[in-house]
Amino acid sequence: MTGVFIHRKITSWILFLDGLVLTALYIFLSVVDPQVPAGFPVLLIMGIAFSLLTVPSLLHNHGAYLHVEEGRIKARYNWFGKLDCSVDEVDFVMAQEYTLLFLLKNGKRCSISAVENAWPLCAAIRRQTFAPEREAPGILQEKLNRLQAEHKRAIWWMIGCMGLMFGGIFIAVWLTGGRDLDAFSQTDWVLLSVMGVLEAAICAGLFYVADKCGKQLLPIEWLKYRLRSAAIVSQSLPSNIILRIYTDEAVLWFADCPMMRVSITAHKNG
Repeated sequence: MTGVFIHRKITSWILFLDGLVLTALYIFLSVVDPQVPAGFPVLLIMGIAFSLLTVPSLLHNHGAYLHVEEGRIKARYNWFGKLDCSVDEVDFVMAQEYTLLFLLKNGKRCSISAVENAWPLCAAIRRQTFAPEREAPGILQEKLNRLQAEHKRAIWWMIGCMGLMFGGIFIAVWLTGGRDLDAFSQTDWVLLSVMGVLEAAICAGLFYVADKCGKQLLPIEWLKYRLRSAAIVSQSLPSNIILRIYTDEAVLWFADCPMMRVSITAHKNG
């Protein structure tokens, strides 16, 4: 099975046109008024930046491919992403809106975006990576609860870091009396330097927590998937005619109760 990638260049052209308009506006204002105000060069900088962003936007998924055949997954995606592994090396795969997310047994995570047939590919890979769930639903539920609790704590840490960042800015303005930089005293510069170091440390902590928070999402979905499979396997079904049971990603919620589509493979004589 082959992945079909979406190549939409409209975003790239919008970036290029925005950059062109901002650059032309700066040139026009410079010609009309040679004494360009101090804030106008920002238009030129933004115009050049938008124009330069057109290049990586056009190169995104250039030459991308995704093949699932003969028990192997081969892909080239994004700008420099590559994946070449056996389906046996995949712990979990999940499809989102035009995106495939892979969790490999070695802990590596891969995100392949702009895939038009992400859902059929996900279903095909899951059928090849199927393995009976051996852990009891209670154990899986405990693992899921622990991981979700860690994820919630990480979110609160992110909120706290963002609050400290904005709070630090207001404190710096209050301590320096809201003066302009050219009116700063030596004490003001020291305060600004200290606050700058603190802001950089908080920003680094925020990126670390955000990265940790993002990496927890796929394992959480994997545990949910395993829990659904374990719950179905533990039910009193006529196991003498059933070969395989697996769920897909379609989970509907009605009155806070999950309704899952279940696929069952049975003997012909069953």
